[in-house]
Amino acid sequence: MTLVHRLRVVLLTVAAVWISVAACPALAAGKEKFEFAEELIVDGVEFRLVLAGSMQTKVLFMTITISGLGYYAPADYLARGVPEVELLISDEIPKILEMRFLKKLEPKQLRQLFEGIFDSAFKRKGHKVTDADTSSFLDLLHGVEIGTSIMLIRNPGGGLRVVYDGQPTGTVNSIGLCTALWGGLTD
Repeated sequence: MTLVHRLRVVLLTVAAVWISVAACPALAAGKEKFEFAEELIVDGVEFRLVLAGSMQTKVLFMTITISGLGYYAPADYLARGVPEVELLISDEIPKILEMRFLKKLEPKQLRQLFEGIFDSAFKRKGHKVTDADTSSFLDLLHGVEIGTSIMLIRNPGGGLRVVYDGQPTGTVNSIGLCTALWGGLTD
């Protein structure tokens, strides 16, 4: 590839990023607003929002918000005074992570996003996920549109249920997968 061709590719990439950010003024202005329910009831258990944040990525010199993140823990654990940190990282406590997307992601992009989360969890904390568990989880994902909600519902036994806009897509039973996922997203 010649230098001129590489320069064209870089310029086209920059233009595409600018166009996508310009098409969503809230992102360009950094005014992302995520509204998560304060309480959820899932399988008869009341969960409360304990932490809200966002998932961001850097593209060239810009930071782009991909999704909002809402972390939920069982209300009875909160009432007992269990520290928030333990609620987020303990393998023994059920929890919910809700992701609200501000960017449209094709299935391949969404898979790459989660592969990056698993890689990050391994590099920073040593959490390793088997290829079979990773594949089973990634098979439950399909692309997302702007506004799509994905809920990841973690059960104490290691089950991770994936729910798209209220519709279950499946469950993966793997404590390692759950630990890596929460470890990659709660740092």
